[in-house]
Amino acid sequence: MSSSLVYLHIPKSAGSSHRGYLSKVFGEDALFWYGLHSEAKSFNAAEVGTSFVLGGHRPLSFYPRSLDSLYTSVVRDPVERAVSFFNYCIDEGGAVGGAWHEQRQKEIIKWQKKGIDSSSLSRSIERCKPFRKMVSNLQCSYLSRYEPTFEGVLKTLEEESMVIGVFDKLPLFNDFLKTELNFPIDNRVRSNVGREGYSSDIFNE
Repeated sequence: MSSSLVYLHIPKSAGSSHRGYLSKVFGEDALFWYGLHSEAKSFNAAEVGTSFVLGGHRPLSFYPRSLDSLYTSVVRDPVERAVSFFNYCIDEGGAVGGAWHEQRQKEIIKWQKKGIDSSSLSRSIERCKPFRKMVSNLQCSYLSRYEPTFEGVLKTLEEESMVIGVFDKLPLFNDFLKTELNFPIDNRVRSNVGREGYSSDIFNE
């Protein structure tokens, strides 16, 4: 398999919105998304078949070096990402109807069982190891083929074909995809967005 596009979907960094965009650009049949089409923990070329676009919550290290692909992703301020992820784990009103709603409800129940404290982000970081792992340096681990550090990411960027956008500058990222990679449409897709104002209460803590 070659000449594919791989989107490294860092949780709570506009990945769901970008998946919607990619489906519009290439067509739903061209996408293979881990978490929707497969829960595989190791890469299997036969499973993805001829899909042109791969993506989902899988780090760069999940994909073999032999995969001839352009890797893309979006990074986010780590504190804002932690706040957004915490809200995702506790806010039952954040999704309405359909498969995404069902998935959201399962996620909330899962994190409750893991011991997240729905009343406090700071206590969740202190007392819930799985949650702490999800908000501590996860972005570097997604983007590095080496140690999960900024230095590891820089080394990886020297070796891989990658385009990395910034959450707060998504229009620039989208413009690059349109002008440099010839994506034919504007990206105005927004999905899996938290309720308005959710972050203020968490930041007040």
